[in-house]
Amino acid sequence: LILTGLLVLAAVVVERNTPSKEYVNLHNYYEINNEQLIIVYDGEILETTFYEQGVPYLSYDFVRTEFTDRFYYDESLDCVLYTTATEIYEISFESKEYSIDGEKFYEEYDIAVKEDGEIYIAVDFLTDKATFAYELLDNPNRLVIITEGMVIDELQFSKGARIRTDDSIKSPIIGDAFGENNWFATENAASKGWVAVSNMDGRTGYVKATDITGTMKDKVFQSDFEIPEYTTCKKDYDIVLVWHAIYNTNANANIADLLSGTKGVNTVSPTWYKVADETGALTSMADKEYVEYIHGLGMEIWPLISDFTSVENDGWDIEELLSNAGNRRKLIDNIIAEVKEFGYDGINIDFEHITTEAAAGYTQFVRELSIQCREQQIVLSIDNYVPMSHNLHYNRTAQGE
Repeated sequence: LILTGLLVLAAVVVERNTPSKEYVNLHNYYEINNEQLIIVYDGEILETTFYEQGVPYLSYDFVRTEFTDRFYYDESLDCVLYTTATEIYEISFESKEYSIDGEKFYEEYDIAVKEDGEIYIAVDFLTDKATFAYELLDNPNRLVIITEGMVIDELQFSKGARIRTDDSIKSPIIGDAFGENNWFATENAASKGWVAVSNMDGRTGYVKATDITGTMKDKVFQSDFEIPEYTTCKKDYDIVLVWHAIYNTNANANIADLLSGTKGVNTVSPTWYKVADETGALTSMADKEYVEYIHGLGMEIWPLISDFTSVENDGWDIEELLSNAGNRRKLIDNIIAEVKEFGYDGINIDFEHITTEAAAGYTQFVRELSIQCREQQIVLSIDNYVPMSHNLHYNRTAQGE
């Protein structure tokens, strides 16, 4: 009986001190199957995303929210646009082809796809257009996205170290720590002798403190993104601008008298142009003699272009103007034609009736217009409301770029 008792006690002690060899089923951990792909964003497990023939995609909304809003879906063209400081990409759906200002280019995968009513963009196409990098892991499929510049104190482990789901040797194994990258300590509670850890692929667990041999600073991933250069017509003097409110062509003759009562003015913006309708037509009260007079004084002229008639007398639809590529580009062409005819030094955009529905189209209009202004080497200036909650959709950040 004593011998039997000792054997039972020994068995209990051995069992209590023998680490579990059970491994966590990672498909169950991430709650996905072999066909699915889950997003892990800066170590946080998010939703699954579209995955086709080994190519990972991200949703259009996710790209615009997390990376860059330079991608813009134009319903009138039924394609995705991507706009830089000098170029406009047109990306058709379910196609390896895209064009830049009419010139065709090709990738080895479909760049943009529609799936179940959602728009997705291939991750590889994004890597040189936004500040992030990614790693594609399998078994199970994980798209691990790291934003540029993230640095962690990466843990180093002894051979045989294992990460477990709980701070106990009896809990299942979630990773063989030795040889794995991107494990770092967290502030989660752990019992004495254990350290709570996380991995950039979304796994969390615990490791014995004695299995940690050191740490090293690690910049997790490097992005291929290069900040685009936006050239500008910056002046080497303070701009002192006056608006000349003009409601009929007779008012053009008043400019000399008005300027005689000012000091230090070097830029004049006559309110000559109004957008006439959603097709991009302009009404004008421009006067060549006025332009010559201003230039004769050594001043610059940046005429104003407004959207005021969009709400007068049940006027035209601002969203239809800005959300339609043909209408946007017609308006831009009309503006640039006036610039060339009159020799303006710049233009002043004063759109005060942008709705939230038209906001993305407005930003796209500004980007497309800025390309043409750079080509003409003229100033693009924009009037904005004082920032308040109800006008944040004017996207002053994008305008500033």
